[in-house]
Amino acid sequence: MNKKWYGTTLVALLLSGVAQAQRSAPALEEIVVTAEKKAASLQDTPISLSAFNSEDIEKFGISNLADIQFTVPNMAMRQFPNSQSSLRVFIRGIGNNDVQITQDPAVGVYIDGIYVSRSSGLANKIVDPERIEVLRGPQGTLYGRNATGGAINIVPRAPSGEFGWKQSLTLGNYDRLEVQTDIDFPEIVSGLSAKLGYVFSERDGWVENLGEGPDFGDERKQGARLALRYDASDSVTVDYAYDYTDNDIGTFYYQTIGEPAAGFEQVTWSEDFIDSVEPRHPIEESGLRVRGHSLIVGWDVNDAMNVKSLSGYRDMNEWIYQDYGANANTDRLFANDPFVTAHRQFSQEFQITGSALDDQLSYLAGIYYFEESGSEHTTDYIALAAETLTGPLPLPISSFVEPVEESLQTRTTWAENEASAIFGQVTYSPVQLDSRWHFTVGIRQTEDTRYVRGSRRNGFWGVVFGGEDFDNVDAESDYSNTSPAFTVAWDVTDDLNVYAKYVEGYRTGGYTGRGVSSQSLTTPIGEEQVANTELGIKSEWFDRRLRVNAALFDSAYDDIQLSFATQGNPADVVVFNAGKASITGFETDLTLLVTHDLMLTMNYARLDANVEEVINPNTGANEAEGYALPSAPESSYMVDLTYTPYLWGTVSLLANINYSWRDSQWPAANASVINDAEIADYGLLNARLGVRDMAAFGGLMSVALWGKNLTDEEYQLDIIGAFPWSTRVGAFGEPASYGLDVSLQF
Repeated sequence: MNKKWYGTTLVALLLSGVAQAQRSAPALEEIVVTAEKKAASLQDTPISLSAFNSEDIEKFGISNLADIQFTVPNMAMRQFPNSQSSLRVFIRGIGNNDVQITQDPAVGVYIDGIYVSRSSGLANKIVDPERIEVLRGPQGTLYGRNATGGAINIVPRAPSGEFGWKQSLTLGNYDRLEVQTDIDFPEIVSGLSAKLGYVFSERDGWVENLGEGPDFGDERKQGARLALRYDASDSVTVDYAYDYTDNDIGTFYYQTIGEPAAGFEQVTWSEDFIDSVEPRHPIEESGLRVRGHSLIVGWDVNDAMNVKSLSGYRDMNEWIYQDYGANANTDRLFANDPFVTAHRQFSQEFQITGSALDDQLSYLAGIYYFEESGSEHTTDYIALAAETLTGPLPLPISSFVEPVEESLQTRTTWAENEASAIFGQVTYSPVQLDSRWHFTVGIRQTEDTRYVRGSRRNGFWGVVFGGEDFDNVDAESDYSNTSPAFTVAWDVTDDLNVYAKYVEGYRTGGYTGRGVSSQSLTTPIGEEQVANTELGIKSEWFDRRLRVNAALFDSAYDDIQLSFATQGNPADVVVFNAGKASITGFETDLTLLVTHDLMLTMNYARLDANVEEVINPNTGANEAEGYALPSAPESSYMVDLTYTPYLWGTVSLLANINYSWRDSQWPAANASVINDAEIADYGLLNARLGVRDMAAFGGLMSVALWGKNLTDEEYQLDIIGAFPWSTRVGAFGEPASYGLDVSLQF
C-alpha cells in the first residue's frame, strides 16, 4: 500500500475546504506558553517550540509522554529494552541510547518546572495535564538543569478553588480498561484549595505468553496526584504537589528477527511479527514505584518583579525481569534476572523574573542545586553455543548439542551526583527601534561532581570471557562549564517575527555504570558540548487563518557520549566520547483554519546527522565511518485534520484523523557492526470520532470512538544487534488498537 496516500487524501480535503471557506471564519486561537518563565504567545517566543493544550491532548489521544513524539518535529522516543516504563528521548538526533544512573539525559524533562533526572516512569499515564511544551535545541539559561538536546515541560492543572469533577472510562481491545478521576475541590478554608487526580489502567500485552507468567507488554498501572494551593496573600502563592506511581508490568517481547547464527539454529525466528510464544523458562513480572514531592512558592514583589522558589524530591524503585529472544526451543539466550534500580533526587531552585526601563528590559536569573544517589543491581544469564567460541572448548560445553545457559555476571553499581549552577538571561527591546527588535544575552555556569562505586562477580560464562571480579572499586570526577546564549529577534509586523540565535549546550560527564572491568567502570567520560546556530520564523497570515512556524539549524556536536553493547557480550556496555558530529536540519509547523470548523495541522522535519570523528584510543585512527547517531531519522512528517462543528446547543462533534511517518533510523551508534539492524521506516494512521458536551446526569458527557495504527502496520520499536545468536533481535510496536472513551464532567 502506498504510505503517502493518507497525506494526499488529507490535502485534497484541505483544498475542497478552502474553496468553501468564508471571510467571516474566525482566527486561530492564541497559544500561550511559559517556555521563558513568563506567560507569552508562542508566536512571540524565539524558540523552536511545540505546545499541546488539553484539547490537543484529547484529539491526539496523548495518554503518556511517548505519544507526543509523532506530533513534534525532530523528536524520537524508544522504550528502554528491559522496561516499558522508561523512555529514551531524542530531539534533533541528540539523546541517550542507554539509561544509566551514572549518566545524565541529553533531554531535560520537567513536571511543573521540577527536573526529573531519571527516565523510569516517563512512559506512564499523565495525570490531568493542562499543557505540554517541547523546546528543541540546547537549554541552559532558562531551566534549572542543562541539556544538549532540548527540554520537555509537563504542566499539570492547578487547583481552582471551585468544585469540578470529571470521571472518565476507557474500554478497548486487549482487554483495555482505564478509569480516571479528577476532582477540583471548592475552597477548603480561606485561600486554600485542592485538586486530586487518580488513574488506573490495565491492558493485556500484544504478544501472548503461552507459558508461565504474564503476557509480554502486560500492564497494570495506577497513579495519583494531589495538588494544594494556598494564596497566603495577594502577592504570595504556595503550591505543593505529591504524585505516586505503582506499576506491575510484563516487559516487551524481543523476538529474533534475523536468521540465527551457527549453533543457534533451533532458535525460533521470523521477520514478521509473532503474536504468541511459549518460552521454555517462566516469565516473571516487573514493577515500578515512584513518589514525588514539589513545593513552589511565588512572590510578586511588585508589578515588575517575581521571586520563586522551586523545591523537589523524588524516589524510585524498579525491579525488572527480561528474557530477550524467549522461545520454546532453547534456554534463556540472554536474561536480566533480576535488574533492580533504586534512586532518589533532590533539587532546589531560586528564580527572579521581571522587567525594567518601562518594559524595555526583561530578565530572568536563577540559582540551582541538585543532588541524586542511586544503585543498580543485576544478574545476567546468557546461552552460548560451541560454534560461538574460539580455541579449546571448556568442558562440558563441547559435549552439548544446544546453546548452554549459565550465569554471565552479577553487577552492582552505586552512584552519587551533585550539581550547582547560576544562570540567567536579559532581553532588551529599545523604544528607539519601536520595541520591535529584541536582543537577548544569556549565560550559565555549572559545576558537577560525579561519584561511582561498583562490584562485579563473574559466573561461568563471565569467567570464560575473562571477566574481572572486584569489590567496591570507586572513582570521582569534577566538571565545570560556562555556556553562553545570544538571540536577536525582529517583529517585522504584528504577525511576522524572525529570529537568529547562537546557543551552547553542555552535558556533564560521568562513568560507564555497566562497565565489566574496574578500568571501564572508573574511567571518566568527558562532558559533551553542542554549539547550535538557528534561524527561525513565526508567522500568521490571512487574518490569522494560517500559522507557519519554521526553524533552520546547524549544530556542532563535540565529545559526543556514545554508548552501545559490545558485539557478542550484551552485558558489556561501552560509553565513550566519540569525537565530533555535525547536525543540520529544518523543521516546520503549519496550522490552517480551513473553514469555521475544519482545521489542518502539518509538520515536517529534515535531519542530516553525520559522525565526523571517532578516534580509536589504541591506534589513533579516525573510525567515524562506522558510527551513526541513533534515533535520528532523516525525514519525518505528520498530517492532521480535525472537524469540530456544533450539532445543537453546546453539543459538538470531534472528528480527527492523523497520519505520521518517519524515515529509517539506527538503533545504536556502532552502525558498521550492526549494519543489518536498522529500524525500517513506518507510518501510523490514527482516528477519533466523538460527541462532546451532551447534557446528562446533571453534567456534560462526552463519548468517542478511537483507533490507533488502523492499518495494522508492523513496525519495530527497537532493534538490538549485539546478541551472539542474531544481529537482529527487536520489539514490535502495538498492532491496531481501538476503544471507547466516555467521560462525565460536572
